[in-house]
Amino acid sequence: MKKVLVLAISLTLFGGCAGRWTKKTCEETNFTQLGFQEGSSGQSSKVNSYNQSCFKNKVQIPMQDYKSGHQKGLASFCSASKGYTDGSKGNQMHNNCTSIDAYTSAHRKGLKTHCSTQKGVQDGFAMRSEVILCTSFSAYTVGYKKGRKEYCTSERGYEHGFTGKEKDSRCVVYSSYKTGYTKGQSYFCSPKNGIKLGEKGTAFPQKCEKAGAVFTRNYNKGRTIFLTKTIKNKESSITFERQNYERVRDELQDAQFELGRLPKYSTDPDVESNRSRIESNIATLRSRRDSQRQALEALENEIYEMKNEVNKLRRN
Repeated sequence: MKKVLVLAISLTLFGGCAGRWTKKTCEETNFTQLGFQEGSSGQSSKVNSYNQSCFKNKVQIPMQDYKSGHQKGLASFCSASKGYTDGSKGNQMHNNCTSIDAYTSAHRKGLKTHCSTQKGVQDGFAMRSEVILCTSFSAYTVGYKKGRKEYCTSERGYEHGFTGKEKDSRCVVYSSYKTGYTKGQSYFCSPKNGIKLGEKGTAFPQKCEKAGAVFTRNYNKGRTIFLTKTIKNKESSITFERQNYERVRDELQDAQFELGRLPKYSTDPDVESNRSRIESNIATLRSRRDSQRQALEALENEIYEMKNEVNKLRRN
């Protein structure tokens, strides 16, 4: 009877509902089996909660029986095989298994296989942060340093410098990377590349401020080419925007004229319907006109600023 009661309690009463204990439940539960069942599923001990609930029903539960069962159940849950499996997957130890020697010892062995030199190399090359669980294994840390070094090569530094990227702060401890970066940056800030950067519309790179007058002159030349092309494109756009603005303006004038032709004091439903329609159309047209005028003014300002910049660049 008590075996059945334990199963029923575990399925229906103990899902965080300790307040549903009755005096009969407290008296008839097999707490040794209940403790074992919960321990063998990795759960923490609930003996104090059960004791408090049953105390309200004036029943003193056999706490030692529960503790004994729970300890045995936990020992079966925290097996060596589980410890090894958790460790080999790189998982931390289960909170309720840290006092079980068989589990912790196997977990350490499993973790050692996970924290291999190869994983260290992979994490280091991918520039991930070191896995804290693995830092106590020399094989992993040696591999991690190797992976970092393999990533932070002279070629990588050259690539970063060549493309104008900032130095990778994680690689600045490697002289080969710094040497490559310096060489790459020398090309990036070269007179030849100055023209290319200007033609792309790239902002003047601060890192090239000391590159010399020739770089600056070439950059300005490329920038002038870029701005001239952009101005031409925007002037084509402004012609289109101006045509749209004028068309809407004319439609608005026509609608206002049509509204003015309606009798001012007519009570004819058809006249009032027309008045409402025309007034709504006028409001829409005014909104479109204002929006297009703003777009037109913005384009004109952009072109004006660009032409000023071109003139300054040519004077320099």
